[in-house]
Amino acid sequence: MSADELYEKSLTASIGTPWKRIRIRDLGKNECFLQTVLAERPDLLALESEDGSTRVMGPFVSFREVPISTFDGRQCSLDVVVLAGSGDVIVVEVKLADNRELRRGVVAQVLDYAASLSSMGEQEILRRLDKSGVCTSWEQFVSRNFPDTQRKDWLAAQFRQRFRRRQLCLIVACDEAPPGVQESIEAAVGQEALGDYSLSLVEVSAYQSGDRVMFVPYERVRTAIVSRISVVLEQRDGVPALNVGVTPFQEAKTADAEAKRRARSRPWDETSFFEAIADLPQCAALREAFDHFNSKEIYEVRFGTGAKIGTVRVRVNNCEIVQLLTDGNFDLWFNTVPDEQTANRMRVELASVSGLDLSDGNWRRLRPEQWGPNLKQILAALDRCATWVNDL
Repeated sequence: MSADELYEKSLTASIGTPWKRIRIRDLGKNECFLQTVLAERPDLLALESEDGSTRVMGPFVSFREVPISTFDGRQCSLDVVVLAGSGDVIVVEVKLADNRELRRGVVAQVLDYAASLSSMGEQEILRRLDKSGVCTSWEQFVSRNFPDTQRKDWLAAQFRQRFRRRQLCLIVACDEAPPGVQESIEAAVGQEALGDYSLSLVEVSAYQSGDRVMFVPYERVRTAIVSRISVVLEQRDGVPALNVGVTPFQEAKTADAEAKRRARSRPWDETSFFEAIADLPQCAALREAFDHFNSKEIYEVRFGTGAKIGTVRVRVNNCEIVQLLTDGNFDLWFNTVPDEQTANRMRVELASVSGLDLSDGNWRRLRPEQWGPNLKQILAALDRCATWVNDL
């Protein structure tokens, strides 16, 4: 049975046959099936609000199993990527209720995947999405996939901008959310790593009546809330009735603020940062890098407030160009520099001393084995880059 055959918009079943909620697994299906359903019917992801208060608008074009490379070198696939006629980019991670990853680690997984996607660069992302291989530009890609739009150049520019600025809508979609998942997503609001992402949890519940099945979306939580949608299926004298309610804007805004207040952010300082990395092999090297930045007037050194990962944030002329992390990584940032020519000059300079290809992407995470052997050369190159940024 195909996804279209299973999707049923009508809420009326045969008389006397009540609708019963059922898990996807009990239909004899797996996660790949739910992926197919959502790719074919992205409207089930509750992307457009009932009152039109959210910015996401169709038409929608979906892509399944989009390949990416994570920062630790793993080859993975994004379950579903949806591009919207409003220029929004939606990344969907699909889990069934009995998947243990839904209870543990799904938030970290979807954030890792989103960051890996954004760091690939616009042309590489285009290549991964366009499996036909015929599109060499985003304008061609939009013409091919959104043939009816009258604003092809505008839409192409929007997609490029969303990826460049990491402005993605992230959705965890499941057939039933187990206890604790909603709280973990709400807690992600307070993490600096969330960046410009919005993160939502959507239940796509299956209901069966005889040999007919319908899917009802229920947006459990959204970290960047404009409105919350609730879908309630009730039985009245054996006849199903669907009530759709939209939380008023101010109430949703208050709820979002409360979720942010509850999320535990941690104020880091020099003492707590180096206590956290005391057991790392690269502790002395990170101390050397910190002292280097802290001793030079051109740099402004601040500490982040992430609940789990501490950061030393190094700025020049209000542009953040380096981050040191308590997990031992060393981040180089290019998209914070307003002048593209200077940003490209930085890429060339840092590539020459690190031996890495930095020609594409908004930023680059260097693992300890990548930055450690060349630390002194990297610091000297960053000093040269800092003078260029300071002159802007």
